[in-house]
Amino acid sequence: MDQVVLAALDVKPEEARDLILFVTAEGLGAWSEAADMEKSWFNEKERSYTVPAEKSKSRKPITRYLGDYGLKILTRRAKNSASGYLFANPRTGKPFTRFSGALKEMGNRPR
Repeated sequence: MDQVVLAALDVKPEEARDLILFVTAEGLGAWSEAADMEKSWFNEKERSYTVPAEKSKSRKPITRYLGDYGLKILTRRAKNSASGYLFANPRTGKPFTRFSGALKEMGNRPR
């Protein structure tokens, strides 16, 4: 994990960097859950986000509570994101659809 964090620190654009750091910090197994996250899912006061039933695999709402670093990332993204998504690709305004898409956007390729 340390190598991922160190490599991600210099990533541009910041949306791709923050997405990689968030998934790593929160230990999420579902990339798409983070990539598709909308601002309206985030509750800073409750330190959580809720995936709505229509977006969850189980078709039930899923609330996830955030650690300190995950909270900092989502708070920053909520303030800086120009679209309705927290981790929108700055060129398209839409979520990164695949991990390789975020890597491509930052000028790297998976090895």
